Amino acid sequence: MHLRSITEVDLFEKRVLLRVDFNVPIRHGQVVDDLRIKAVLPTIQYLKKRRAKIILISHLGDPKRTNHKNTLKPIAKCLECPLVSDYQKALQIIAQMKPGKMILLENLRFHPGEKKNDPVFARQLARLADVYINDAFSVSHREHASVSAITKLLPGYAGLRLLDEVKSLSRVLAANQHPLVIMIGGLKAETKFKIIQLLQRRADWFLLSSIIRNTFFKVLGYPIGQSDYEPNIIPLVKKNLTLRKFILPVDVKIKTDNKAKVVEIGDLSQWKKKNFEILDIGPKTINLFADYLKSAKMIVWNGPVGQFNDPRFALGTNALAKTIAQNHRAWVVIGGGSTIRAIKKHRLSKKVLISTGGGAMLDFLTGRILPGLRPLLKH
Repeated sequence: MHLRSITEVDLFEKRVLLRVDFNVPIRHGQVVDDLRIKAVLPTIQYLKKRRAKIILISHLGDPKRTNHKNTLKPIAKCLECPLVSDYQKALQIIAQMKPGKMILLENLRFHPGEKKNDPVFARQLARLADVYINDAFSVSHREHASVSAITKLLPGYAGLRLLDEVKSLSRVLAANQHPLVIMIGGLKAETKFKIIQLLQRRADWFLLSSIIRNTFFKVLGYPIGQSDYEPNIIPLVKKNLTLRKFILPVDVKIKTDNKAKVVEIGDLSQWKKKNFEILDIGPKTINLFADYLKSAKMIVWNGPVGQFNDPRFALGTNALAKTIAQNHRAWVVIGGGSTIRAIKKHRLSKKVLISTGGGAMLDFLTGRILPGLRPLLKH
């Protein structure tokens, strides 16, 4: 895949609208994982050297729950640049900005037009700049105003990080090594399961955990207590129940009465209906999943297998991260913030690609051209 590159356009003293992904974890007003911020620093430095006026745009949080707690203030503080909420005021600030300086616009998802891919909102963004640059691979699978509609209004190019991820993932896609094992956990189960369906022909095995696992259990009639599951994908799960490529846990670790207990899947029914949550996989499942990962020649991992932030339910994620790190013959692609944190402490092979994207990474590996990349293709 060949994209129009940031290096191919004259950006000297131009107003540049730079789409980044600063959807990072924030606690008590502080950024606690700056991986995605660091990822775009090379592009920012490149633009500064060319004396461009940089207008950073990003979202933060789930649009269904967006409120003013999702402000980008902690990120503006981290970058030491002004945060601007009013777009008319932004025009005035940009006009007075010195070349090489930057501002950060407030959370895009405060505007309903962002997720709707609204051309009116896109025009509001386009008025601020001369050139659009996408350096947010992780949102390039979404048809949102700042990713898709904006490309019809400004000349668009790929940032340095985006180019690097597309190049690396394209190499993995072309390698087509087998057995290909895909391990899926974490959140956003509806999106992930739809992508899993597209990957069925390519993959040899799917190791399922977290919300997707819970949804399978729900359909199979196992009690899941208060565990999160995704009702919207139940019809899809029912259609795929007999697919032998799907490997489910045989034991799990549950939280009940604020204690952690390992339970065989068949014994879940002994717990009171709503008196527990499934928050990790058990030791038998760790060994089961590890056997598949050890034999794999290509591994794709997106999403932890347990509630990674609680040490009581981090064993599965940590153990499988170690197994993956020790498989030096396999091509490995890892995406998703928690997943990346889990693998960080392990010594990785040169064949390991860390992607800033979770859903975008999986979507790209189906072979589909992502909506945010299509407008940047060279013709």
